Amino acid sequence: MYDGNLIKKYTGIHIDNLDLLELKLEADNIEEKEITIFKDDFNKTYNKNRNISKNEIDVRAKYYTALEKIILENNYMGVSLKCGSGPGKLLGFTPCMLLSLIGEMVNTICEDDIYGLIAQTIINKITGLKPMFLEIFEFYKNSALMASCGYAPFSLCREDCIS
Repeated sequence: MYDGNLIKKYTGIHIDNLDLLELKLEADNIEEKEITIFKDDFNKTYNKNRNISKNEIDVRAKYYTALEKIILENNYMGVSLKCGSGPGKLLGFTPCMLLSLIGEMVNTICEDDIYGLIAQTIINKITGLKPMFLEIFEFYKNSALMASCGYAPFSLCREDCIS
């Protein structure tokens, strides 16, 4: 839940709602020739010795390409997708890898955390760095245990940790 009018009033940031149906309709119109380069790059970079199925790659390629088109058409600086109740149930995949991949292009966050996405985008614009939301699970004397739900822009990961 967020108040788009208050966000616009106090930050000047406009928020669009991207419905999963809009994303699905765009993905349904993606042709094989549009995803060939994505699939080749994905297999070379992320599918080494991981045996991700052709079907899984095809689905992610279509949704990545669809989301990329929507981002470019609307000049979005960030994107959030509702994970649990949307793509997993309705589209047959969870968007963690999609957010990781598209996170190289724009700021991303899961579960439609609009305020977190705004904070990340502002930090990114001020510093030029790629920020990422982490939940804090436990505090220790000299550290804290933090994690995300399952995604991170791949540029934040060591190559040998990408799976």
